[in-house]
Amino acid sequence: MSGRFVVWDLDGTLVDSGADIVASANAARVQLGMPPLADAAVRELIGEGAKQLMDRTVGVDAPEELRRRGLELFYEHYGEHLLDRTRPYAGVDALVRAHAGRQAIATNKPSPFAHRMVEGLGWHRFFRAIVGRDDVPHRKPAPDAVLRALEIARVDLPNAVFVGDSPIDLATARAAGIDFIAVTWGLRPRQELADAPAVVDSVAELEAALARLEGKAR
Repeated sequence: MSGRFVVWDLDGTLVDSGADIVASANAARVQLGMPPLADAAVRELIGEGAKQLMDRTVGVDAPEELRRRGLELFYEHYGEHLLDRTRPYAGVDALVRAHAGRQAIATNKPSPFAHRMVEGLGWHRFFRAIVGRDDVPHRKPAPDAVLRALEIARVDLPNAVFVGDSPIDLATARAAGIDFIAVTWGLRPRQELADAPAVVDSVAELEAALARLEGKAR
């Protein structure tokens, strides 16, 4: 196992949370008197945070008050259902446990939800920092969450790597100046990750990519 400190994205990287996010977005739409959207259509919008998700799900041209209410309804539903179907991806639970004390999370998910999810999965003691959307001034792809996680953990950038599943995560890594590994099992298609310096299709490949970074000069 690599000695690099790992900063993880959460949704789409550590956990398959798409079904619960889609369900909550559509529950909000229904309460607003709108028909539910196809799962695939909602999944395309996940990754930049709940506000952006609901602005687009309700409609960016919709009145601000309607979009605000949609976000409130999303939070209400998701707060009660965030672990209904959300599970770690295959092999990830063992990976998280193996990295205990040498990892953090940087996510666009609101911090209370991130902590509840990690706690519900039995992971909380394994992370030195969990940084959510409301813990920093700017959401990813700004580098704030990654840099704050490393600050809390007292880890220097050259000793860390960011692992995520989306172009937003890649842009975040570039903005932070941190090494990056893209995983393809998440919410975005593989072709969107073509510019990443390392792209892996399995936990075994991820472990190998982390090990290779040990010999990389900074």
